[in-house]
Amino acid sequence: MLKMSAISYTRKPKESIDCIRESLEFETYEQFCLWQIVQAHDVPLKSIQDLLPELEAGSHPEALSHFLLLLKHEEPTNEIIRLMLSREAKSRGDPFVTSSLRSNLLRMLLRQTCDCNVNM
Repeated sequence: MLKMSAISYTRKPKESIDCIRESLEFETYEQFCLWQIVQAHDVPLKSIQDLLPELEAGSHPEALSHFLLLLKHEEPTNEIIRLMLSREAKSRGDPFVTSSLRSNLLRMLLRQTCDCNVNM
């Protein structure tokens, strides 16, 4: 548990990624606790985004779930989209990429609809 709390005190991207990478071997509850710390300390997505291509849906569902939550609160950058699309898909499609892109597309469409209604 001591290693998990280390992420709250580090703001260096490499240390954050290393800590999260180590946590991928933890039990589900321990990973949940780590992601709560990440969220509570507002660790920027940019500092851990390089981990995205390494994560697999079957092996790392906890990490991918929390990445989805982080992505819902940020505008997708070219770098994020590149990292998502560079993920290796083991089967037909990647549910993480599909969910993330669908969420961002819906948000974009809603914003455009709201903008059109305001301009009328």
